[in-house]
Amino acid sequence: MRKVIEGVNKAQAPAGVTVEDWNASIKHYFGEYFRRKSLLHTERELLRSELINLAKIQPFKEYTDLLSRLVKMYRSEIRKDPSNAYAFLNPLFMGTVIADEKWISLYLTHEPLPKGASLYDRIYKTFDLLDAILEGAYKHHFRLMYGFAIKSAGGIFPTNVMSADFGALVSQFPVSIASNVALLLKDPEHQIQVNQWRNIAAHKSFMLKTSRTLEIEYGRTTRHIKRLTPASVDRVLNWATCALTTLRLCNVIIYIEYMRELKAAGLQDPPIRLESFLTGLCHNLATVGFRCLSDKRRNRTFTLILRDQLNRPVLDAIIHASQALDQVSVALDSDPTRRSRFDRASMRLVDENNHVLADASVEINVALAFTLGKIRQKKYVNSINFKIAS
Repeated sequence: MRKVIEGVNKAQAPAGVTVEDWNASIKHYFGEYFRRKSLLHTERELLRSELINLAKIQPFKEYTDLLSRLVKMYRSEIRKDPSNAYAFLNPLFMGTVIADEKWISLYLTHEPLPKGASLYDRIYKTFDLLDAILEGAYKHHFRLMYGFAIKSAGGIFPTNVMSADFGALVSQFPVSIASNVALLLKDPEHQIQVNQWRNIAAHKSFMLKTSRTLEIEYGRTTRHIKRLTPASVDRVLNWATCALTTLRLCNVIIYIEYMRELKAAGLQDPPIRLESFLTGLCHNLATVGFRCLSDKRRNRTFTLILRDQLNRPVLDAIIHASQALDQVSVALDSDPTRRSRFDRASMRLVDENNHVLADASVEINVALAFTLGKIRQKKYVNSINFKIAS
């Protein structure tokens, strides 16, 4: 199981790791955070993707301990006052979906600077990323923690968190809870509050002072100036990423665990972007030996381009990959911005030189009919068109 975590953090598929190994890792690493252990099985596909996020903080006990404390705080307040807890959680769910979409878009569009980029460009890029993390994703998740902290400190669930200023939420955070979640309120090296880092990053409030140092300026009423090194700015970015990962995982775990109750209390299914589906799908394909390279969108056909990492015979590999065509079809149908743009879903297998080895495609309507139980598996499989390159 350690091999799974280490492989994820090295951004490579661990050799010899099976789907069963991934599922065992879910039970091992997520087990302490879930009260309903059956969810470790029923939600295993989702949790295989979330294991990638948990792996990022697994080497750092301060963050895994923090995750445990957060989950316990949320769960305790839900147990004490379930109806008001669900009423607080439901309207904030869409914000977490938006945060994930922004996070995925950041991942898809981020391009590293070329070697030899100037110090100014490197710092500017780092602040761009920091702004995207804190404003685009972290703020949405912070609102949930703020509400549960207020309730845990003896208050009631607030009703204004969606309209409240980020800085106000941080400054009004309950003192009695703050020490337990200090890593989520300010960076550990410079002790600058998270909302101040958001402002610094958004306004690019820095000035190069020497070839190895820069100055940042922050504070609305009392201005502060601090000199940093580029390496320390990188550490701030790493902290922000770990803080987001920890807080987001807590919120995801709670929403998974209480989804049945939340839906009974009126939670609606939000529209999910195609990219959100593809992130989980590509991870699941990686667990069975495929690497997702890119996608192609042409002539009303959406094609996911894969490379087989297990050196299977081409026919075996494309048949295996075709088993995910129904999931691609569901993903396309679930995204309202893409639903009317494609008629077919396709998987393409390429070699190390990106030469096409094989294709498998199916009409989206046929795949959807299969997922809804309207046609039998045999008819669905016979509808898949396979092409093997000569």
